[in-house]
Amino acid sequence: ALAALLDLAGVPYAGSGLRAGALAMDKWVTKLIAEELGIRTAPGRLLTARTVDGYAWSGPVVVKPVAAGSSLGVAAVRAPGDLPGALAEALRHDDRVLVERVVEGREVDVAVLDGPGGRIVSPALEIVADGFFDYAAKYGGATTFLVPAPIDAAAGKALEAAAGAMFDALGCRGVARVDFFLTADGPVLNEVNTMPGLTEHSQVPRMFAAAGMGYPDLLDRLISDALA
Repeated sequence: ALAALLDLAGVPYAGSGLRAGALAMDKWVTKLIAEELGIRTAPGRLLTARTVDGYAWSGPVVVKPVAAGSSLGVAAVRAPGDLPGALAEALRHDDRVLVERVVEGREVDVAVLDGPGGRIVSPALEIVADGFFDYAAKYGGATTFLVPAPIDAAAGKALEAAAGAMFDALGCRGVARVDFFLTADGPVLNEVNTMPGLTEHSQVPRMFAAAGMGYPDLLDRLISDALA
């Protein structure tokens, strides 16, 4: 909404515009776009308050609001008795809920920086958390980030290609973080974040620092590209 207001006011700003931000915020639409590109996502089902009662337990799942951030309302459900509470909590944050099968793999992120200055894809970052990477894990300080992630060259190329394809298909600009599960069969897209955390200790600055681009240089590049 703020991007749209700035567009109407003719004020330049760093990062993606309204369309890319809205598409990427909608996890269901992101899945549909990824599938059109041949990028794997976790098998999932879209539910609303009207249809949620008809959903039957089918094994371990992740329940998440379709459009929310910071893992608010997201829960890993591994027992049938926990499903109703997880669905109700997700519906507190959005009127649509995405239920996805649990993907067994390493959580690996890649950042794409693109604009008049050219495109840079960051080294991959692996998230090592004790259990589910939920709100508490994200902001509690107990999670370890490995960057560059210890992955082979082929996996790195696959992640880079998928991240770039999603960035372009959504129409992103500036910087976006693309989150994957790296499985034995290759990358599975989790989501695209067009407004990632940008403190010096956030994931995206850590990734570009590993590529030799310091925090002030990253911010300068984002601002310079926006003004250009």
